Amino acid sequence: MVDPLAMTKVAYVLCLYDMISRDLKNILQTIHTQYGLRVLSIASMRSGVVNKNYRVHTKEGAYLFKIYTLKKPDDIRFEIEALNMLSASDFPSPRLIKTRGGLALVNYEEKPAVLYRYIDGAPKDVWNLSELEE
Repeated sequence: MVDPLAMTKVAYVLCLYDMISRDLKNILQTIHTQYGLRVLSIASMRSGVVNKNYRVHTKEGAYLFKIYTLKKPDDIRFEIEALNMLSASDFPSPRLIKTRGGLALVNYEEKPAVLYRYIDGAPKDVWNLSELEE
């Protein structure tokens, strides 16, 4: 005899898998449509607290697709402007990728999103003074 609770858990996992799979397919489609990039692989990154972040691999290289979930439009514009200024000054920072139409932001399922060149590395929690002075 089949345990109904076990079947409920299986159904839940399958439903969750279907939702994640659908979300990833929508991201693939958005990146292809907006940026003209064909995605080879994509992985959700666990490090985002305020955003959903996905590491995307294409033939052209690695990217970070960031979906803003809580930030206000003014905060997003400030972040983009600050990163563009750093980039223009050749400061090592994420490089924003513009859409085929030259836009910085795209609309992904009613939320703003951006695509950056991926920078390999790990978050650093503690900085010493000499590192900050560099």
